[in-house]
Amino acid sequence: MKLFQYWILTLTSTLLLFSSCKKDAATSADLYSAVPKSSVLVLESRSIGEALNSISQTSMYSQIDSLPPILAFAEELKSLKGNFDTDSVTDFLKKRPVIMAIALSGAEKYGALFIALGNKDFEKSIGKRLSSVYKVSQKTYSEAEVYHFYKEDKSKNYYVSSYRNLLLFSTSSFLLEEGIRQVNSEFNIKQNLQFQKLYNTSNKKDLANLYINLKELPEFLKTKLPLGNQQFISRMGSWAELDIQAYNKELLMSGLILFPENEPYFLQSFQKVKARETEGQQIVPAASGLWVSHTFANAEQYYRNYLAYLESAGRLRKHEQLLEKLDFDHNKHLLEWVDSEMGIFTTTGEGGRINYVAYFKHRDEDDAREALDSLATDFIEGYRGIIIKKLKAENALPRFYGPIFTDFHYPYFIVSNGFALFAEDLSSMKGIINDMVDGKTLGADEEFKNFSASLPSESHIKIIASSPGFLNYASTSLEGGDAKILEKNFDKLSNFRWAALQINVDDDAALTNFYMLQSTQRKERVARLWNVELQSDAANTPQFLKNYTNAKYDVAVQDKDYRLYLIDYSGKLLWTKNLDGPIMGNITQIDIYKNNKLQMVLNTRETLYVIDRLGRDVENFPVKLKEPATAPVGVFNYDMARNYRLVVPCGKNLKNYGVDGKEVKGWNFKASKHELITQPQHFTVSKKDVIVVLNDGGQLLQLNRRGEQRFEPVEGLPKLQIPFFLKERESLAKSEMLANGPDGKLYSIIPGGTADNLYLDEENPADYFIYFDEKYVFSHDEKLIIKSDNQPWSAELDGDISTRPKVMIFGNEFYAAAFSKSADEIRLFNKKGELVEGFPVYAQGPFDMGSLKQDGAINIVTYTEDGTLVCYRVN
Repeated sequence: MKLFQYWILTLTSTLLLFSSCKKDAATSADLYSAVPKSSVLVLESRSIGEALNSISQTSMYSQIDSLPPILAFAEELKSLKGNFDTDSVTDFLKKRPVIMAIALSGAEKYGALFIALGNKDFEKSIGKRLSSVYKVSQKTYSEAEVYHFYKEDKSKNYYVSSYRNLLLFSTSSFLLEEGIRQVNSEFNIKQNLQFQKLYNTSNKKDLANLYINLKELPEFLKTKLPLGNQQFISRMGSWAELDIQAYNKELLMSGLILFPENEPYFLQSFQKVKARETEGQQIVPAASGLWVSHTFANAEQYYRNYLAYLESAGRLRKHEQLLEKLDFDHNKHLLEWVDSEMGIFTTTGEGGRINYVAYFKHRDEDDAREALDSLATDFIEGYRGIIIKKLKAENALPRFYGPIFTDFHYPYFIVSNGFALFAEDLSSMKGIINDMVDGKTLGADEEFKNFSASLPSESHIKIIASSPGFLNYASTSLEGGDAKILEKNFDKLSNFRWAALQINVDDDAALTNFYMLQSTQRKERVARLWNVELQSDAANTPQFLKNYTNAKYDVAVQDKDYRLYLIDYSGKLLWTKNLDGPIMGNITQIDIYKNNKLQMVLNTRETLYVIDRLGRDVENFPVKLKEPATAPVGVFNYDMARNYRLVVPCGKNLKNYGVDGKEVKGWNFKASKHELITQPQHFTVSKKDVIVVLNDGGQLLQLNRRGEQRFEPVEGLPKLQIPFFLKERESLAKSEMLANGPDGKLYSIIPGGTADNLYLDEENPADYFIYFDEKYVFSHDEKLIIKSDNQPWSAELDGDISTRPKVMIFGNEFYAAAFSKSADEIRLFNKKGELVEGFPVYAQGPFDMGSLKQDGAINIVTYTEDGTLVCYRVN
């Protein structure tokens, strides 16, 4: 955010603040004579008025003009505009060249110096107007008059000088004085041979030209865009220049990176090595936020060049010493099988962390497997038909190939689909396998295909960034205000869908292209957001629970060793808690203390638990049940007064507990003739209510709030699939309780009245049933069927549906999803019954769905049989 603020926003807004009251000096100076020689960025526009107008008219600008930093500048600009004569400002900007130089203005602090050709009449007019709004002081610095305009509380500071026909403006007095010193210096930045070469080759007809001091850029980025160690940039070259063009939904920059032959730079590794088309899109996930690829026609020639670069840089001996720690033939095991491409890409790993995956295209699968297998530990695991192994040699990849693979210490690896892939995190590797097997790669993504068609086919280095994956990657490094801005504007920034940087090396320069594409109309897309490795296999359905501290949702799940996990929306494990058995049914949230802080109610066969958000037992809980529970606890909130009743079926008895952990006095339930087998439910319609629970003898008991019989039991019912769904009408006596039976029929029971049953579809008896949003949702074998007056539909999975489907209204749209154990898949359908793009997704267990971050995206959380909890995000 800060980087964009400096490059675009500062140029487009603060330019209008140029002013002064001093007459021109006798001798005119070139604009570049005032550019500080330590500048990290130099941006020149030869017609700033036209450039600003072109940028402001683009759709891309409209997507970012409401971001907080830009809004703040816009408000300041609005207040200042009232003091200016619009025509005089327009005339001043028309066809006027302007330079913005970014340089150090203090300790780890950067500022902007604006340089333009002066205009005495404009300067006098604007100077007077500013003097009427701001406090002003004046001093002489090196023969130049410097004016300081400021608010009395020093909240605004502008420094202006008109010197030798140049108008200098900055919010930093240091940079303004540095510009003046530079004007009087014998040295001009254009005397730098590297800068001069770039200046002479730049396209002066484009909107602007950007010159980048690559040696200084990492320190600047560290303060503005802290995305890890970026020192590698200084090793790419000395200076770079990019010509800028902006269209409605596209930003294009092209130019050169210079790397003098007499200095060591990494790009020299690609000299006299032909570039190839990238093929990594075959294995890079479509949801990856960042992908860096290197291509070469000959891997051995590339590596010889790389060693020559290290020798020129004085680092070859250190490299050799690191390799000496690897007791195997390095070339044989790490190079000879490599074909024409290597690189890294991001993926999500354990706990939602952003991890890197390394890859190498191999010449022959058997050769690659043989070379790597001999370096493997005893670890071996099969996953979806692919063998995963692990390297035993510490830091083999970074020691041999260099810093691009720094994060790979003892990586897991696979050989598949024409590539060898390496991941430090096992869950990341399994996620990559899922994406490859399910065809969720960039190579299969139509949107990426369309984007890449606009790019040069071959390049030595290609960097692809895509949103929202890149924004997730960036969010792990941002803090404070920047992180909040990103979170609040995540969806809007996600419209900047694709960006690509390509570098082609030739002699002592590299052709460089940057292309960014805005795409506001995106189809629904699904991506794996995070994984969490449980300590043993999952045992129940993951469940979304509201987090009252941030209005988002957490995920609760239990494993086969009875551990309960609570995981936040980002995949961070909050806590685990050991229970004395499997949870019966779902968890219910209550507000015991009536302070909007929620607790979890659940029961095992032996115990009733109430647990707070930190995993602690609430006072007076857990309660050891006097008889084993035979069904899940029912939680009743009579009249929404938060005076909760926790009602537990225990054999033939129905126990009623208050939130003090004690049995409720006045509860008069008489033991059932048969064992109670369903979760008690409480229904209220027009201030009339009933409590229902089914016993093993086919009786549906209908009770009042004291546990006494309210209506005669409904007799002769089969073992219904509870819960009941209430089809509410104007009164309780006219409402229907709906559930499906083992015979596939829908059972309709009117409280205190009759019971009836029928097939919703005689040819497709219901295996599972839901009544939701006036829709009858049911499944039969592999079919998912929606019966509705408005838009009925049916769809199929690749195997029988294994659990009750899930339905929801999201963004005013209806969605339905189902899981098939035999097909290892979840499918999500929209209101028309169309499969959402990106589905099916891989799953070996049931799921829950909703929006964890409440951010306009659907999340589906499921698991695999190896104990991996997986969260998918549908954008």
